[in-house]
Amino acid sequence: MRPAAAAQPSAPDILICFDPNDRVGCTRRLHGPEMKLRYVATGFLVAALLIVITWGAVTVRTNDARSFVIGLEEHQAASILAASFGQVLSRVGAMPSIATSVMDRSNRTHPLSPAAWLHVVETFGKFGGERNLVSQMSYALRVNDNERAEWEASLGRPITRAKVFNASHPRTPEYVIGDPFPEHDKEFYLPIVATYPKTMEWILYSDFTHRVPVRTAAILRTLETLKPVAAAPFEVMNGRAVTFHQAVASSRPNRTHDGWIGAAISLDAFSIIFDGNLPNTDDYFFHLVDVTDGASLPMHNSIPDGVQQEDLITLATKEVLVAERSWRATMFVTNAAVELEVQDSADTSWYWVAGSVTGVLLGVLTTLLLHQVRVRLITQAQVVKATTASNTHSSMLRLMNHGRCTLALWSVSWLFADIVPSCACAQSFAIHLL
Repeated sequence: MRPAAAAQPSAPDILICFDPNDRVGCTRRLHGPEMKLRYVATGFLVAALLIVITWGAVTVRTNDARSFVIGLEEHQAASILAASFGQVLSRVGAMPSIATSVMDRSNRTHPLSPAAWLHVVETFGKFGGERNLVSQMSYALRVNDNERAEWEASLGRPITRAKVFNASHPRTPEYVIGDPFPEHDKEFYLPIVATYPKTMEWILYSDFTHRVPVRTAAILRTLETLKPVAAAPFEVMNGRAVTFHQAVASSRPNRTHDGWIGAAISLDAFSIIFDGNLPNTDDYFFHLVDVTDGASLPMHNSIPDGVQQEDLITLATKEVLVAERSWRATMFVTNAAVELEVQDSADTSWYWVAGSVTGVLLGVLTTLLLHQVRVRLITQAQVVKATTASNTHSSMLRLMNHGRCTLALWSVSWLFADIVPSCACAQSFAIHLL
């Protein structure tokens, strides 16, 4: 009679554990909330990884956009600087032509009418625009010492000497106009014979060659070279200004020149020349300095007082020789303006949307896949265990039911082979014994 088979468990425990002795712990980790929490955590980790990748892509895109925007801004700044200096240089380059218009005039005391002189001033002073930027302009005529007496007699007054400049004195006739020159005081005189504006006509017929040292050097230089020469910035009647000087050539014998023309451009006017070319004056600024001979003389600065240097990006710097003076202009833009352009150019919102959505979807998908893998592993393990248990049970039954008979039959047959004449008799004998 066969022994009863052992009862099969309805839900066999499936253990996935490195320590087979920790049966309780393995079962808890597999079937408890801890294992499920790990799947969710893995999903979150995948989503976070996608967010980090998105952040990296946004950073690369933003950096590329910033480089592109700054490159465009630098190119634009270089063009603006070139255009601004071009306006200045075009006027400086026109000074020889302006000087030619007054050379060799037959009337030596009144070479131009007021209307003609005003036309000369406005033609020069507009600097390529519509507004006259000249704050003061004068024409000094050369009078040789041997011509002085006749010239003064024709004029009806002597040539006076301008007093040396003193910043503490007001710019009024008594502090500016000095005494007449002594007779035969120098080889030639350079009295002002035309001036602008009309309110400055009280300086007429005075020699200003030696009033301001920086202008004296420029005047003597242009008389020597017959080319435009600028003076360093200094104080004039209407504030600080830069003066340009141009010798007037002469076709008369024994004259290397016939005087000079000087034009003062207020430093405030450079806000029109330079700032007028800016895209806007809220985010873009200019800084202009005279750096001749290593100096750093401020000429124009449109940077507001509240703006710090670290808030600005330097776009371009250009140094140009203007009438024998070195001018350096620098153009800036605010960081805020660049960042706004970068955001518009990069348009990273789509990156964040796509990256976030993809990260969430992949995180959820990872969690679901891990759960499905877990379910399948458990199912497969249950099938394997059930099959193994069934096979083992069947083998045990076969061993128990047939193994002993076979063994005994073999033993009896071997022991009694010479006694039992046939196999059938031996088998019967063995079975009887058992």
